[in-house]
Amino acid sequence: PMIMNYARRAQELLIEQLKKGTTPHGLALSCALGVLCGTFPILGLCTVLSLFLSFFFEVNQPALQIVNQLMWPLH
Repeated sequence: PMIMNYARRAQELLIEQLKKGTTPHGLALSCALGVLCGTFPILGLCTVLSLFLSFFFEVNQPALQIVNQLMWPLH
């Protein structure tokens, strides 16, 4: 039963992250921050920076991470 509580809580957190910032403005901000973080010149800090910014601006974290990783060739 204890493991089921942890699994349920993890599932709720994942669904919350997927639904957060799904307005057009929120998705546009997620993409813009992903481009900004994806071109950050310090290798390895891009993902940490995008994680911090996603919590600070309360945007869609999965969308921001996807755009961040798509910017890798420009890095």
